[in-house]
Amino acid sequence: ISLFIINFAIIIAGIATYFSEPNYFIGLRTTDTLSDERVWYKANKFSGKLFIIFGIVMLFITILFAFFKLTDFIIYLVYVNLSVLLGLAIISGVYAHIYAKRLKSGEREKPFILNKSFNYILISLCIIFIIIGLVLPFTKPNPYIGVRILRTFESLARWKLINTIAGISIAIFGAIFTYIFYKPLNKDEKERTKFTLKVVPPFLILLTIIIIFIIFLSYLV
Repeated sequence: ISLFIINFAIIIAGIATYFSEPNYFIGLRTTDTLSDERVWYKANKFSGKLFIIFGIVMLFITILFAFFKLTDFIIYLVYVNLSVLLGLAIISGVYAHIYAKRLKSGEREKPFILNKSFNYILISLCIIFIIIGLVLPFTKPNPYIGVRILRTFESLARWKLINTIAGISIAIFGAIFTYIFYKPLNKDEKERTKFTLKVVPPFLILLTIIIIFIIFLSYLV
């Protein structure tokens, strides 16, 4: 029940953020948003959309786990909620800062640009996902790598199946986003920044969905 409340709260917070007027209590309140109404409305609509989408996705997943009575997994969903919420908050703050810089560029100030190193970091992370994905199908139960939850440790066959599926999924995910993050490297700095920041939110959300799906699947087999 508490997780349902959290998910509904995220959705409501997203809606409130999306429609909020400049204030000191509700919405994305940063130095950039509070100093310029244009930044406030742009950034809060962006942030609101992210929270609404994430809240709906997590609500659907919570309903699935409640339906199948997978109560042992609830604590994992709480951790996922908190981790992704922190990530979305950081992304929203960065988005607000970039938009504020773009507005100021009209006053002959240099617009905010993401360095290529940011893309290289994301590409490196995706390559790590590929390597982990290729290794997982060949692992045996251990305390270091793999889908290490009570359910998979109960059966060697289940461990093998779940980690094989997880490995394939993560490797494909890593390969796809390696290409996506590499693609804008030769683009103009502004275009690269805009493209990369648009891709990061779905990257995080899709990764979250994959992790939750894998753990969910382990309780069904």
